[in-house]
Amino acid sequence: MENLIIIGAGGFALEVIDLIESINTTEEKYKIIGLLDDYKKDFILEKYNVIGKVADYKKFSQNSFVIAIADPNVRESIYSKLKLNDIKTPNLIHPKTEISKYTTLQADSAIVINYSTQISAEVKIEKAVIIDSKSYIGHETTLKSFVTIYPGVNISGKNLINEKTEIGLGSNIIQGLSIGSNSLIGAGSTVINDIKDNVVAVGTPCKPIKDR
Repeated sequence: MENLIIIGAGGFALEVIDLIESINTTEEKYKIIGLLDDYKKDFILEKYNVIGKVADYKKFSQNSFVIAIADPNVRESIYSKLKLNDIKTPNLIHPKTEISKYTTLQADSAIVINYSTQISAEVKIEKAVIIDSKSYIGHETTLKSFVTIYPGVNISGKNLINEKTEIGLGSNIIQGLSIGSNSLIGAGSTVINDIKDNVVAVGTPCKPIKDR
């Protein structure tokens, strides 16, 4: 079994624990050693202890790590430090996810894909992307590094979701669009036009309402 440490001890870490335990029901693959979190000292999440702060990752560098933090900028910072120290960051994919054999995932790059997600043909997923439960990613779509897809999102084909963008709960994106870097699409939005970099955009149709 591969020893695994979870960075983060919030709600998404709880989902990641469930994901790992689901993987282990089909194959005994990972042993969770504990969690690292800056704000929850002496905390237990389910049966797993917080064993240090995020900066303590070097003490545990012989283990593999998963980053259970939805914020793309925080995730990027942590991921970069792990990789500078040659630490393993396996991709975690829920066994109830459907992924086309023609999809490309960047190897050993801390990708997390939760249950009942469907990913179509020729999708490209770059490093440290999170795709939460019951989402659909259409054909020939690219998810650039550190994108966060919240639950129930539907992304049609031939879309480009750029770095560090968050797509909110239950949003829908029609085909052939580009969503800019470091932008946030609000929950329940319907995106029918390109969205530029560094904005918060909401509504149906989705429109920028402020800079981010």
